[in-house]
Amino acid sequence: MHKGEEITVRLSGEQTESSTWAWSAPTAANGTVLRRDEARTLPNGDATAVFHARADGTTTLDSQFRCGPRKPGQVCSHVVVPWQATLKVRK
Repeated sequence: MHKGEEITVRLSGEQTESSTWAWSAPTAANGTVLRRDEARTLPNGDATAVFHARADGTTTLDSQFRCGPRKPGQVCSHVVVPWQATLKVRK
């Protein structure tokens, strides 16, 4: 990426009758390189974030995919699936 550019991350969740697999709002490991200006998560498990390249450097964007039960008493997996992308910003 180049300084001043914008990137939007959209991750799609999954819903079944008994559970929702949901993404956490994406974050940048180094907010000086990529600043997150918007973020939201939706009840269907989707997550979106908008980042702006602010300084030269390399950072990662990270999120986690987790299961949540939709009804009381329903069991969900304890598995956590990581997502990560590495971005390099320069002039």
